Amino acid sequence: MDALPDMASLRLDSPATLDSLPISVLRSVFQHLNTAQSLGRLARTSKALKEIVEHHGWNVFVRNHFGYLDLPPGNWKTLAKRLTWQTRAWERRALLLSSLVSPRKLAPQSGRGGRGRRGRGGRSARPAQTFPPSVFVDAASHMTGKSEEELVAWGIGEDVVVRWRELRFSAPKKEKWTKVAGEMSGFKAGQDDVSALALIPDTEIDKTLMMLVGRASGYLQLVSTHQTDMGRTIAWLQPESTEEEASGGQNDIQHIDINQFSATVATKDSVLFYALPEQWPDPEDMDLDENGNAAEFVIRPTEKLDIKHMEGSLDFQQIRQARHMPNGDVALSLSGAAEPLRYLSRTPTGTVITNAAKMQASARCTSSYIYTDRQTQTSRCVLPLDTNSLPGGSQQTVLSSYDDGTVRLQDLRTPSAVDTIYQDHFELTTPTGPLLADGMQRFLAGSARTSVVKIFDYRWTKSYYYTDAMPCSQSPLGPDPKPLTWASVPSNNQRERCCYVSGKECARHMLAKTDFYRPNCNIYLPNIYQDASPVYSLARASATSPSIYAGLSGELVTMSLRDQIAAEKESVFMQKRNRKTLAGYTYHESLTSLVETGDGIALKDISESQRVPEVRKHGRDPALVAAQEFRRLDEWLM
Repeated sequence: MDALPDMASLRLDSPATLDSLPISVLRSVFQHLNTAQSLGRLARTSKALKEIVEHHGWNVFVRNHFGYLDLPPGNWKTLAKRLTWQTRAWERRALLLSSLVSPRKLAPQSGRGGRGRRGRGGRSARPAQTFPPSVFVDAASHMTGKSEEELVAWGIGEDVVVRWRELRFSAPKKEKWTKVAGEMSGFKAGQDDVSALALIPDTEIDKTLMMLVGRASGYLQLVSTHQTDMGRTIAWLQPESTEEEASGGQNDIQHIDINQFSATVATKDSVLFYALPEQWPDPEDMDLDENGNAAEFVIRPTEKLDIKHMEGSLDFQQIRQARHMPNGDVALSLSGAAEPLRYLSRTPTGTVITNAAKMQASARCTSSYIYTDRQTQTSRCVLPLDTNSLPGGSQQTVLSSYDDGTVRLQDLRTPSAVDTIYQDHFELTTPTGPLLADGMQRFLAGSARTSVVKIFDYRWTKSYYYTDAMPCSQSPLGPDPKPLTWASVPSNNQRERCCYVSGKECARHMLAKTDFYRPNCNIYLPNIYQDASPVYSLARASATSPSIYAGLSGELVTMSLRDQIAAEKESVFMQKRNRKTLAGYTYHESLTSLVETGDGIALKDISESQRVPEVRKHGRDPALVAAQEFRRLDEWLM
């Protein structure tokens, strides 16, 4: 038997290194890195690890921390950078405001007779409706490499305005405005005002090439948003005329919801379902009318439901919204009803209507705000959410806003662990209107009385905290919040550094994750057009877009997450534009004003809110900003 060699001479032929581990093991390691900073530092340790991180690390990071978002295809590292800075901006309230103000001051009492859309379906004239006209907005975008094409469309009075933009790193490179004047088609101010608008994406090429425009008179148009024939009416969507109603019962369109190749249209009393073209119809392939233009055609509804006369439907004043849900049901929000939230389900015997399940009292559902069958309530908006990723969540979950000032998260079919009643602790009873979700982290609610957008946190454990990338400290980030209730300050563990072996965090990182140091807030939108206006609509082009659009009276407000370089380019770009190229609109920049409003869980008694909030305004000397240490709030907020 050969003698054993000297132990000192024993060695591995290839010393073990991190980059020699199997990719599956490395992907597991990447899942435990909670900041982009940590992943970036790992990539700088060697060329081999840099390549592995580029191909696998950023993909794992984005899917692990932001998998709840409907993410566009693209470079994962670029996407990670965009999502992390946006999260930081949301949490620090780093927001910029600008307005596009309509040249119209008042909606005229009557319009030019023209071709007279009154003849279509024999609809009768109505009195003027809105003074000044309300803005209903929708937005969509798609990524092409590092560039993004954004389409924003809004209805104001009888007109529709469409803005196409090419963006690079969130800054505009070029844009084109198109105004589709309703008067030119015979529509009249007031009676034919746009009351709902929805963009329709073409899934085959991932672009938005059509939109549906609904009007107070009941007209519903399918309109092209293609560059070659922007504003052309492709089709009219209307039911067959009857002896009782020439309009077929499609009057006073309240809301339009798009679900792939179908549209759900809500009027005051009914819900209509339409099948939409799966592709944008090329004008060259369509029949021509007597003037040589592409002929318009009519699309009939596949189903029309008179909600007031359905079996089991309790009394209500009118339908506010109807939206598709992930499980195939249709959620309804109603006004003047003891059961203001209901849903439609398809069964083998037909479509049935069911009242939403009653919420049950819990730490997140204050008993004093749980509705009874004797109370008449109004739900202004309903927004379906897929909460399958949460404990107790499902595809039957919705957010809904109410005139009592609350916003409710609930499972329509059964009481659930995710059920929550939210409330602004400052404007406790102000009615809330349109809703917009930012994934499963936060949502925005527009006030139905004033020009305020309220930012609510869902108050669930988050998958990403931007503060984890900050240096450890024994003290929390300032300034300290000033809660409106006498909420107690979380105890400070006085730990100066995090211990990754025991999993204990330093005081700064621990306190930064508490609800106390992450209060909700109200953003006050500028009213350049008039003294006050409700928020009529909210829209966002995509889950990664930094801009939120809010429709007011005669004014479209953009609330953008602050990227200083992109903001400066935007300002220079817009100042070079003139009113003619902006369809007569004027561009205005405004300072941000906000108040912090507590954790957002509805109070047992409104008298618990006893303190006046501190108003924080945007506007500091750049020299002071540069010298300031990192804060809980944006450094530009005083």
